[in-house]
Amino acid sequence: MKKSNALYYLKNVRCSYNGSREVLQIDELNLPKGKILFVVGLSGVGKSTLLETLACMHNCLVDSKETRFDLNFSGEQVSLMETWKKGEKAISELRKQYFSFIFQQSTFLEDCTAMENMALGAMIKGIHAEELEAEILEWMERLDLPIEESGKNIRRFSGGQRQRMAFIRALVSPFELLFCDEPTGNLDAHTGQVLMRYLKDFIRTSGKTVIVVTHDLRAALRHADKILVIRPREFSDNGVKQTMGWVSDRTYFEMSERREARDVNRLLESIKTLEK
Repeated sequence: MKKSNALYYLKNVRCSYNGSREVLQIDELNLPKGKILFVVGLSGVGKSTLLETLACMHNCLVDSKETRFDLNFSGEQVSLMETWKKGEKAISELRKQYFSFIFQQSTFLEDCTAMENMALGAMIKGIHAEELEAEILEWMERLDLPIEESGKNIRRFSGGQRQRMAFIRALVSPFELLFCDEPTGNLDAHTGQVLMRYLKDFIRTSGKTVIVVTHDLRAALRHADKILVIRPREFSDNGVKQTMGWVSDRTYFEMSERREARDVNRLLESIKTLEK
C-alpha cells in the first residue's frame, strides 16, 4: 500500500541488465521523505542496482503493465517508467532538477581549480560560481580544508581532501534527494564520522532526503533514520539454482533500540537471511 509520506513508491519492479536474468526484485516498497536511509546487503546482492534504479542512472527496468515506479516531489507524482519511455533527455532533466550525488571514487576536472570543481554541480544547474563562493569557503573551513588554496589546481590535493570536496560539491548543488555510494569509503574513521555528522545536521535543517549504499553496518546503525536490507532470494532457472536480490517494505531493519554491539549482530543476521 502506498504511504502518504512516500518519496518513492515501487511495486512489482524487476531489474535486469541487457535482457539477461533478473538481478533484483522489488515487491512493494515505500521510501520516506526527509530521512537518511541506509541500504545494506551482502556483496553482489543488488545494492548498486537499487541505487542506479532509484537515481535513474541506468534503465535496467523490466517493462511490465503491473509495475509501479513513482516519484513524488512537492505533491507532484512522476511515473519514472513513463519518463524513461520519453528518452534520455527527459531522464537527464529529472536528474538535474532533483538529484545530487556522492560516489566513493569521485570524478574531478583535473585542469580546473578546487573552487571550480566544488561549484560544478550547481553550475550545471544554472548557478554562477561567484554566488557559491562564500558557502563553499564556509564548508571548507568546517571540513578542515585550506581555504587559502581554493583557487589552486585540484591536482594539488590528496585523495582524502578531494573526497571532502565531493561532499561540498554535492551539498551546495540544489537537490531534493542525495544519493551516496560508499561516500566515506576512502576516508579514515574519524573524518568519515565528521562528514556524516555534518550531513545529518544538513538534512535535519533542510528537510531533504539521503539514500546511502554502504557495507559499513556500524555507520548505518549510527547515522540512519531507517535501514533497508536487500536480502538474497533463491529461485530455479531451468533446474539450476540462482540467487537474486529481494527488497520490500518487509525488509526494513527495526531500530527501536540503539545498542550497537547487539544490533550489529542482529543486522548481520537479517542481511544473511535467505528468502526462498
